[in-house]
Amino acid sequence: MTAEERIEEPETMDEVPEEEKEEVEVEAKAETETETFEPSIVGILCNWCSYAGADLAGISRIQYPPNIRVVRVMCSGRVDPQLVIYTLLEGADGVLALGCHPGDCHYQSGNLEAQEKFEALLKVLRHTGMDERFQYEWVSASEGARFAEVVRGFTDHIRSLGPSPVPEDDIARFRLRAALREVSDFRLRWLIGRQRNIQENGDAYGQESDREKWDLVMDKVLRDQFIRAQIIERTLEGPASVEDMAEVIDADTVEIFRHVQRLRITGRVAIAGHRGHSPLYRATGVEAE
Repeated sequence: MTAEERIEEPETMDEVPEEEKEEVEVEAKAETETETFEPSIVGILCNWCSYAGADLAGISRIQYPPNIRVVRVMCSGRVDPQLVIYTLLEGADGVLALGCHPGDCHYQSGNLEAQEKFEALLKVLRHTGMDERFQYEWVSASEGARFAEVVRGFTDHIRSLGPSPVPEDDIARFRLRAALREVSDFRLRWLIGRQRNIQENGDAYGQESDREKWDLVMDKVLRDQFIRAQIIERTLEGPASVEDMAEVIDADTVEIFRHVQRLRITGRVAIAGHRGHSPLYRATGVEAE
């Protein structure tokens, strides 16, 4: 390479273009925030196993990150998906739910019911982009070391993700509000509550449903319900056209229009006027979450 072809590096920051300076500053700030970030984690622990495991970790002086704030419940089956989503909406960086190992539940099957709810919740959170901020695990009363290991692993994972986007991201809050509305729907709650019984004993007609088919059905139901919940959230903000909704909902206008018509039939959305040739819709008979 000749001297003429050689690209000279700037000797001082004064010689660096302003655009490059800004990029360097943004990258440096991001690196600093990542290095100093300490996540705020809410841990929901069952009274009989995981809470006792946490107590054993403390008695045994097993070190684990102090980032977790513990909420004790009598059973992991008592943990409502609404509680997890509400916690994330309030700005928690992560939520960790811990219960008894399958077969060891103090209430026989509470943790099996919890597992069905948590799996459905993860699918809902996947639509919001927040699924990696929720995790559930099993920890017994004698597993103090495992409790510390799980907390360390989840804390490191959340630290690698960075702070929750909820406080500063309007879309993240919008999608979580829609998710909260979705899991509050009594029909969906009934379906999730009954799924284990249906898989084990068949439906009302005695027909069996294997797990793979059931998961396909649940995936479709959860996606449809999430789109409808987003439509309601958007039209609660003010009258909106299908095109307006498509700006914040991850679906095409044809699919959104189909769900709008379904909501009109059930009385939860109504026409509120027109903008040019496009009808405007508003939510009716529902309240903000």
